[in-house]
Parts: sequence; C-alpha cells; structure tokens
Amino acid sequence: MSNLDDQLRNLKSSVFKTDSTNKAYSLRLPLDLSAHVEAIADVSGKSRNIIMTDLLRLGLAYFLENLDGIELQQIAEEYEEWKFTLQAEAATGDN
Repeated sequence: MSNLDDQLRNLKSSVFKTDSTNKAYSLRLPLDLSAHVEAIADVSGKSRNIIMTDLLRLGLAYFLENLDGIELQQIAEEYEEWKFTLQAEAATGDN
C-alpha cells in the first residue's frame, strides 16, 4: 500500500468522521516525557494526540533510518503483516 493510499484513507476518515484509520492505545509515560508532550502541545496549540503521533513518526523514521539491511527487512516484513491485520480489523470494526 502506498503512502498516497494512507493519505486518502486518513482524509476520508476526517471528512466522514469515521475512525477506521486509527487504533486506540493506552500508554503510560514517565513524568519528564509527559511534561515535554504537554509543553509542546501548549506551545503549538495542537492536541496531545497529534503531538504524540508526530513524535512517534519522527522517532520511528530515525530508528528505521539507522537499521542495517537485514534488520530493516525484518521490520518491513512484520510491518506489512501487522498493517494488513490491523486494516482488516478496522474494516470489520474489530479495532
């Protein structure tokens, strides 16, 4: 699936007020990280959810850029399997 497909799905979710492109997680953060998230949210005017999503994307991008070929391949294979599973769950409302 291409990034364009992901963007289309996200836009449709926003326009039609469906949440099939997101999966809810509960997360416990150390207080120092929580303070950073709150500060960034306050300064930017964005929600904590948006800030956390952006930070996670940034961290994942950096992490993936620093893997060797074999490690990256392992992660890529697992990613594709999980993405397929999660999209199937979202399509049936099992998320």
